[in-house]
Amino acid sequence: MAIPKYFEMYRTFLECLKDGKVHTTKEMKNAVISAFNLSEDDVTEMLPSGRQRVFENRIGWCRTYLKKADLIISPARGQFVITERGLQVLSQEGEINDNTLMQFPQFVKFKKGEYVQVDLNETPEEKLKEESTPQEVLESSYEELNNALVNELLSEILEMDPYKFEKLVVDLLVRMGYGKLQYDSKVTKKSGDEGIDGVVTADKLGFDSIYVQAK
Repeated sequence: MAIPKYFEMYRTFLECLKDGKVHTTKEMKNAVISAFNLSEDDVTEMLPSGRQRVFENRIGWCRTYLKKADLIISPARGQFVITERGLQVLSQEGEINDNTLMQFPQFVKFKKGEYVQVDLNETPEEKLKEESTPQEVLESSYEELNNALVNELLSEILEMDPYKFEKLVVDLLVRMGYGKLQYDSKVTKKSGDEGIDGVVTADKLGFDSIYVQAK
């Protein structure tokens, strides 16, 4: 099953706390994993950066937002208790999402910086951002910029003079560590090179050479 969005965890998180007792982070995680029937692969899936698990990121923002809306409190590190407001919200039918939390000034101030009217006619792009955690939005933006840069570079390379392209490939290999700038690296002459477009030497005497064909 797909990992639920952070706001899709709200109700399950509150349900686990409805007995009014103190519950730990581990208990909350297990409750969400069980409620959404998440597999080991789901739980261990990483964000694009590879620095954090998707599940950990989303449940982390789930509890942060519930806490900022004063639906839960944390009496000690890694421990949570539901509040009266949390019980009231839990007793209401329907989905609990960010629009539900936006009725509370504390949450609005945290999320938006000031009290604003929630726009229910948002674009699909805006809705996608609202459904993602801040970390996911940052990584998505990074990926979009990276893809745009790749496409721009490819366009420039495709329009490049063939001999400049050969030089680019040799320079790239040097920068990637196949040879070092202080050692000899060169592009071969335009004709009579038997298909060899460049040579990168990885040692000072030139015994260890890499012959390059750029296509």
